[in-house]
Amino acid sequence: MKKIKVVSNKILIIFFIMISVCFFMFFILQIGNSGSYDIVEVSARNVLNGTFQKNFEKEFSERFPYKNKFITLYNQIKYSIFSEASTGWIVGKNGYLFSQPQSEKYCLGKNDSLDEKYEEYAKKVKVVQEELKKEGKSCIYILTQAKAQIYPEQLPDSYQVALKKNKNKRDTNYNKLKEAFEKYDVMYYDTEEDLKKIKQGKYPVFCKTGHHWNVYSTAIVLKNIFKDMEKRYKEKYPTINVKSMLPGETYLDAEQDIMNLLNLITCKQDKIYYDPEIFYNYKSDKKVFLFGTSFGGQIVDALKYGQGAFESTTYYSYLTTKIYTDMYKLESSTFLEGEVLEDSEIWEDMLESDIIFMEQQGILGILAPHEQFLDYVIDKFKNGDKRNLSTLVGEHWSEPEEWGRWSLGNDCTISLKQPWLNKDTTVLMKLNSYNEKRRVNIIANNKYITSLEIEPQSKSFQITIPKRIVDSNDKIELKFEIEGNLYSPQEIEKINATGPTRQLGIGLSELIIK
Repeated sequence: MKKIKVVSNKILIIFFIMISVCFFMFFILQIGNSGSYDIVEVSARNVLNGTFQKNFEKEFSERFPYKNKFITLYNQIKYSIFSEASTGWIVGKNGYLFSQPQSEKYCLGKNDSLDEKYEEYAKKVKVVQEELKKEGKSCIYILTQAKAQIYPEQLPDSYQVALKKNKNKRDTNYNKLKEAFEKYDVMYYDTEEDLKKIKQGKYPVFCKTGHHWNVYSTAIVLKNIFKDMEKRYKEKYPTINVKSMLPGETYLDAEQDIMNLLNLITCKQDKIYYDPEIFYNYKSDKKVFLFGTSFGGQIVDALKYGQGAFESTTYYSYLTTKIYTDMYKLESSTFLEGEVLEDSEIWEDMLESDIIFMEQQGILGILAPHEQFLDYVIDKFKNGDKRNLSTLVGEHWSEPEEWGRWSLGNDCTISLKQPWLNKDTTVLMKLNSYNEKRRVNIIANNKYITSLEIEPQSKSFQITIPKRIVDSNDKIELKFEIEGNLYSPQEIEKINATGPTRQLGIGLSELIIK
């Protein structure tokens, strides 16, 4: 059998080389017939600096229209004969496809970080959960499973040998993360047991050609998560029920996502795909916030089936995409790539929600976006929410400058959101007057709060806004009433007539909500 495979390999290699030579000769002849070409001179200098390669690739792409088909053919030969896939993916048994990085971490017992790193991470999760609990919010960390963890028997033999060899090793990302969570009493839910039970039933957890778990499995897991949360938080949550499964041949994205990436002509697929009918015993008015990986997409899908379980869901996939679904199941997507956390709405979205989920595959260990998210949230709780003055919502303010903004006229307003539960709002501001000391009255939602004496030199002020005066939408309309006559730079500095004529009141250089 081994000899046959070796012979087949040699035949395929020879065949592929012959095809490659033919295509290359066709390309050269095409260039020759064209009478001109843009490929630079072949020289040591051009080869070493990459100029020749880049130019050749450009010409090849432009003059050889069948390049992509040739690549697809090559991928198909690798898949069909050698059971090999593109980099990052593995062809297993019976047509199963797997993520290579996740499978290696699972089978080889790879631990990416020291124990101390996991403990530090668990402490951060615990801090966030405790702070959210103070605000009357529930927070659960969901550990989802990689496909290799649920279907190890479908991995190639080489991976199964490695798995057997390392099965007694505890030094894995998955185990280290769980141990740290247990040590610091982190509220988490491990989906492993649920998914292995589902696997024993009639319906699969993962599709053969899919990387993500299906919505059916997600719904069953969510049902158990909410039961667990009821015990932890002594609250009622909707009960999820899967009434039936509707078979069909329509592919769901999560069920063919690996196949789509492999660039193949054909692939071994499941013949029938199942779409669950999901119902809830009632619709909750709670809002759900989820920060997770791409596996969180199925959680969101399960929550919006039927009439939907909650008023809204806000899902941040890593730090790249935000997907919001309202009570009418209207969905909007925002791409966040390149944006910093401070410029996103992630803080406000989380605090306006009642249930906060964090999700990841435990086998991946500590994920950089998740750690960044935790650091960001902890900083917000500790130091307050520093608002971006360039996006300040309010009336009678100048255009933003590097240092901050000037008020225009004797009154100006700022609109704030206050999502804290049954707490007063502390607002920290750095203020200065334009040319002389000013008395400023602070009004919040038409209620007098205090008066401030503001001088030309910038100074920090702190005011407290009672919870009782915050409106039903958690909004605060903060009004500054500036006493006295105001003057423009032209009037004060006696500059020429082309100078600024706007009358300036107070300058705002920093605003933090705690």
